[in-house]
Amino acid sequence: MLSGGAPYSGLLGEDCNTDLGCTDELANNYNPNATEDDSSCTYDVVICNSENDCSCDNGSILRLSVLTPPFWASQVSWEILDNQDDIVLSIAPNEYSNMQNTEFEYFMCFPYSCDTYSFSSNGNSNHNATFYFTEVINNEFENEFETISNSSNSSFNFNLPSMICGC
Repeated sequence: MLSGGAPYSGLLGEDCNTDLGCTDELANNYNPNATEDDSSCTYDVVICNSENDCSCDNGSILRLSVLTPPFWASQVSWEILDNQDDIVLSIAPNEYSNMQNTEFEYFMCFPYSCDTYSFSSNGNSNHNATFYFTEVINNEFENEFETISNSSNSSFNFNLPSMICGC
């Protein structure tokens, strides 16, 4: 209880000089004035030419393997979106023209975060691509965590299995 009769306003026991923000210098939204991290840091997903080309010091590599169907490969399309619905990587219809029964590999460095990404694909109802999702950690440990096969229109949400999020 305060004594003296004067009304009191303000906070007791709080540090009034705390600036909340992102304190990670590698983040897109690093705030050099922040004195306390508020978990708001954002990072870009990096697209790589190969698994060996991916330097992923602050995240894990997602290897997406796509096996085109024996017929109508030109009708296959897909995209990966981030949690802001921005396209991370996509293939439009006709990009696989005349590339039937061919395997393609795509490598992306996903930052350590609890962001959720979404994948969706479209194709011919009779001849569909197969998609294999594998997390590669430190260029040695591999964990295939999702396979989509023989479905003309598929979608699912994901974050990489090594990203421990929530309780």
